[in-house]
Amino acid sequence: MNYQTKIRFTSVDDIQEFVKITRNMSGDIDMTHGHDTVDAKSFLGVLSLVGSAMQKSNSVLLSFSDEDDYNTFLQQGRFLVPVSSVS
Repeated sequence: MNYQTKIRFTSVDDIQEFVKITRNMSGDIDMTHGHDTVDAKSFLGVLSLVGSAMQKSNSVLLSFSDEDDYNTFLQQGRFLVPVSSVS
């Protein structure tokens, strides 16, 4: 099963913190923007994918293969896009 949420970054520091969090998770985590998908545990992959999204304040889609990782990420509450502002 695939567990998904939308997230948004406002700075490169956010990306560094995000990758640090995801690298401690056991399952696969993918990030998608438009037609492009990268490994969400790769700093360079995430940076290359969200550079234009960050400038436009757009959200990206995060997909988890592991339910526990998904729930842990949601509990932290960082980077989540409020439902009313999903783009």
